[in-house]
Amino acid sequence: MSYTPTLSRKKIVMISDFVEPNEFPKTIQEWQIWFIDNVERDFKKINKEFNTEYEFYFIEVKSMDELAKELAKFDKNDTVIFNWCEEIPGQINTSHDVAKFLENNKYIFTGGDSKCLEINVKKELTKKLLKDAKVNSPQYFILENDKDLKIPGNTIFPVILKSAEDHGSLGISDDSVAENKEELEEKILNYFRFNKRKLLVEQYIAGTEYVVVILGNNAEEILPLQKIVCAYKNKYEIYTDAAKTKPGTEEYDLIYPEIVIDIDSTLQAKIIDEAKFAYKTLGCLGYARIELKVQDNKAYVIDANPNSELDGEFMEAVYSAGFNDGEFLLKTCEYAVEHWTKKMISSYLSFEN
Repeated sequence: MSYTPTLSRKKIVMISDFVEPNEFPKTIQEWQIWFIDNVERDFKKINKEFNTEYEFYFIEVKSMDELAKELAKFDKNDTVIFNWCEEIPGQINTSHDVAKFLENNKYIFTGGDSKCLEINVKKELTKKLLKDAKVNSPQYFILENDKDLKIPGNTIFPVILKSAEDHGSLGISDDSVAENKEELEEKILNYFRFNKRKLLVEQYIAGTEYVVVILGNNAEEILPLQKIVCAYKNKYEIYTDAAKTKPGTEEYDLIYPEIVIDIDSTLQAKIIDEAKFAYKTLGCLGYARIELKVQDNKAYVIDANPNSELDGEFMEAVYSAGFNDGEFLLKTCEYAVEHWTKKMISSYLSFEN
């Protein structure tokens, strides 16, 4: 893919809360720093090739007051914020609050808006929106506590247990699956012994997992399809928490994504169509990663990640599409300008009328 930048704004400011947190393994810290170095290098190449004057800045978010102070140094009319912020430090699941701050202060920024990101951390709401829109998604029910263990009569086993108030694959392992009602009740009791968060119980979809990386405000660009290779000897084919976040473990080494080389065109179309449907239903903007599993030739959306971590899985699709790190950032910034400019014009016209 040949990319020519069209972004008129010159300053790109990346904000992030997790470049060097102590709780992340050193290998992940190193990768994040490496990514930022790549962006700076790529911007120099782009400026030289296209005679542009893009400037890249990085702000580590330590508090909202400090973020406000740092961003005040930039001209809003010549700046795009690349929002790489998972949360306000020390406050879990607050990515939407960061986006709300950017919205309230009239910054143009990449990725999901505050509404989209709030939906993302609430699996119960995500599942409801997908169901209401008739996106193919596994059957589910929600439990708030272990006091009233009512297992719906139409529950399809096996099922997989997930926190309903955390995004991603946090805590998910082979042990998260229950084969029958008795096993499920035991796992529910065990979950609430250690957690106060709502529990999502979802039909387990057996089969290959696929990852669709999408760019755009209306799912305009579909990057090369990936599938999850599970060489680890688990009972179930699950892309576990350890496989995603714990370098050095067998699961991390033996469960991994790879670009799909050979797939039935009809099946590929089903996967992509369902991913795009979910992307639009959940209000994703700029970029996102949609995860699906295929069972009996039917694609089910099992997770959606707006403002996806720019990890190896996501960036493999980006690189396979022909973008380097800097080009990807500029592309998402272009989509951000497009979205927020239209929104501001729409708001202005509504006000005038």
